[in-house]
Amino acid sequence: MDINKWLNDDLSEPEMDKMTGEIMSELKEYRLKQQLKQRLQAQKRQRALIKRIVIVGGVVVTIVLLALVFWWNKKTHSTAIPNETNMGFQSSTVIGQQNDTLLTDKKDRTQEKATTSLNNTADSTKQIANNTPTIDKSESAIALHPSVKPTIKPAIDTEYIYLTPQQTRPVYFYTETSNDKDTFTVLDLSKTKLTTIPPSVFPYVQLKILLLNKNNLTVLSKDIAQLSHLEELNVSKNKLTALPIELTQLSHLTHLNVEENKLSVLPNNFDELRNLKELRLSSNKLTELPDHFGQLPQLKLVDLENNRLKNLPESIGQLKELKDLNLGQNELHELPKSIGNLKNLKTLDVSHNKIWRLPDEISLLTDLTSLDLSHNYLLRLPAEIKQLKQLKYLNLTENRFDYDEIQRIKQWLPNCQIEF
Repeated sequence: MDINKWLNDDLSEPEMDKMTGEIMSELKEYRLKQQLKQRLQAQKRQRALIKRIVIVGGVVVTIVLLALVFWWNKKTHSTAIPNETNMGFQSSTVIGQQNDTLLTDKKDRTQEKATTSLNNTADSTKQIANNTPTIDKSESAIALHPSVKPTIKPAIDTEYIYLTPQQTRPVYFYTETSNDKDTFTVLDLSKTKLTTIPPSVFPYVQLKILLLNKNNLTVLSKDIAQLSHLEELNVSKNKLTALPIELTQLSHLTHLNVEENKLSVLPNNFDELRNLKELRLSSNKLTELPDHFGQLPQLKLVDLENNRLKNLPESIGQLKELKDLNLGQNELHELPKSIGNLKNLKTLDVSHNKIWRLPDEISLLTDLTSLDLSHNYLLRLPAEIKQLKQLKYLNLTENRFDYDEIQRIKQWLPNCQIEF
């Protein structure tokens, strides 16, 4: 329809009415089409939403079904497979009647072994009543401490000592493979909340390893000297403020661990521990070392990290066998010149101190492979450090080196991994 004709003023009234009716009819038809289009779009959106709901619901149902199937398979599988903790007994409902005879034989053999084990345990538990729990004498019992090497045979005997009237602990007796007469005795009293060492410990003079770590000990008893054969003592993670002078009477002691206590000093006669090979004193409150600290000729490892040391005695250079020395997190300003006498030293850690210079004698540590000088006040290194041909790792982070000094150090040690 030509709308221009409708706008023409020359149209007669009948023609105008007719044209107006046509226009109103077309408008009504247009509105109907628009409404129909909107309904179709709404239906389309509804179908899309229903489709998404169906898909998500299907995924959820599938996951639930898979979970149920997995749970059911696991349940039936655990019922069908022999359980080692039950000594190999199998469910007759799963295996069937054909294995009934074999199952009975296994049960009989298991009962015989259990009877034998109970008899052996009754013979070895001489100090306690019949209701004392049995002890594991298998290979797993050897994993008490790294000093109990895998070459050691399983415990040949076990006794109990009383910590309190209600609490007991086993004493393990081992023997070396090479010589059955050389017994090896271990007592583990770690994590038992002890405040003092029970008197029942000291009669075991044959003890070689005594573990007292992770307790609440504030004092180490003078009676420790009675354990004259002790080779390893671990009293780490306690509340000790001092070590008794009697400790130095343990002439066979090779490993001493007093980490994470509250020690401020060491005994004056500490140098009497002539056979000491490993000394761990980290995380204490030591401010100084005895002047005779270097008179421990067998020391191979010394860990003094996280103390309050301000200086080191010159005698430290007498530790000729020392291989690992950790002095990190102290308050050292410099190292003694005698440090250069530690010819066998392989690792040296003096990080997190206040060191502003190194002695030239550092170059004499020709076996040194790892040197940590990070978090100090160093401006330069002595040129002699280039003589450390075996050095593989050098940590110099958080110091005060300028660009030129960094380049010189890189030229001096071309084969060393250096961190700046």
